[in-house]
Amino acid sequence: MYPPRPAERLPPSPSVDNLRAVLEDAPKWRGKAVGGIDTDEDEEGNPSVAWADSYLEKLFPALVSVVREHGVGDAGWKTIRWEVYDKYAYCIGGITFLKDLCEERWCDKADGWLCGRITGIEWIEERKSRFAKDYLSLLPLTDHRGRPVVGA
Repeated sequence: MYPPRPAERLPPSPSVDNLRAVLEDAPKWRGKAVGGIDTDEDEEGNPSVAWADSYLEKLFPALVSVVREHGVGDAGWKTIRWEVYDKYAYCIGGITFLKDLCEERWCDKADGWLCGRITGIEWIEERKSRFAKDYLSLLPLTDHRGRPVVGA
């Protein structure tokens, strides 16, 4: 279960417009290596794809600006995170069905972009790189699906 998707996008502002421009230039994975994309393989040879540091170093400062200008509520992060999720799902991958020898399951490669600060999950370090530190410090504590952690 995901956090609620807002009915409307955020209205234009300097920080939102800048973030949207950065997202417009997001590198797209289309089965071959391109600038701004990191690729790797797991021990079984399955590919792993993510935005590279060269892109993240532009994306995270833009996200920080939005959060500082608009906050973490519905008028800020809770809404803009869906634009990042949608762009990542389009450019890198979103909901997919995984089937291997041991299991079959649905997986969402983009759902980490809906999350705030997460405890005990390494996704942030693996996918968001060193440029995420300032951004994450501004966000509320959430579970791995982006839902607020009760009592946090």
